Amino acid sequence: MGMDLKEKMARVFGVGEALAVIAVICISLGVVYQRAAAVHANAIVGSFINIIPVFVAGLIYLWLSWRITGMTFGNPSRWAIAAGVGGALSANMIGLPIFLKALSLGGAVIVTPIVASSVIWASVLARIIIGQRLSKYVYLGFGIFGAGMILLMAGQMSATPLSAQWYFAVPLALAVAILYGVTMSLTGYSLANGLSQSGCVAINGIASLAGLGVLVIIQHRPVTIFQADSLKLILAGILQAAGLIASTAAFAKTTVVSVSTILVTNIIWTSLLTWAFLGDELNPLMAIALGIALCGLIVVQYSRSKGR
Repeated sequence: MGMDLKEKMARVFGVGEALAVIAVICISLGVVYQRAAAVHANAIVGSFINIIPVFVAGLIYLWLSWRITGMTFGNPSRWAIAAGVGGALSANMIGLPIFLKALSLGGAVIVTPIVASSVIWASVLARIIIGQRLSKYVYLGFGIFGAGMILLMAGQMSATPLSAQWYFAVPLALAVAILYGVTMSLTGYSLANGLSQSGCVAINGIASLAGLGVLVIIQHRPVTIFQADSLKLILAGILQAAGLIASTAAFAKTTVVSVSTILVTNIIWTSLLTWAFLGDELNPLMAIALGIALCGLIVVQYSRSKGR
């Protein structure tokens, strides 16, 4: 009987789930450090500094893949490589500076759940581009998430905001969510057409650093590494790179539903951590709203992973 219970527990929470928990902790802590630095850092220079650890991690991951399996980029088509580059530029060259600006205006409690709606926008894009049918469960998830967001805005209006312009963070975060949805779609295409996971991570780091480097040059801003905000962003990048590697490993060990459900809880952990350590507003109404939004995202994730 004891062995049966142990086996059942292992099926519910195994190595894959443990890796997903590590990933969500790393990702959430990374956003906390981004939020701490975003108030004073320039969005483009800050994004460039933030992406350096991701670039290094991508090269290390690619080298390890070559050493262990003999494979680097796999056997991708030209369009698969282009999709990987496009996804990286969408998420990091364009999306990351907007994300940091949104954090500086509205804080993580407002921005993080809106950005997490990227899974919804990925579903919408799949419907528009390839005609993928959206099930009633996806629409249900949309509705639940929307109700949570309305309550979250109401809670913020009754609280003390991070800045007087906090409401500008909403459309900025929504733009980031759409860009991340584009990235999810492009990344899925590149992986389905021959690009290896290590190659995808490496391309993400290389293209992102190059794209943001161009923006830094155009802006004529100095890049200073050894100052408080820069070090926070580097630490955020290290944590997010660790989260990326842990989540990739988690998907190889357990189901998509299990990993996705754990990862999407970052909206709760990030909000709690920024409230506890940075003083971001989180009143009871906002906490309830986050819970409702989380339920909506889980419904959408479950429906997408099951193909329903």
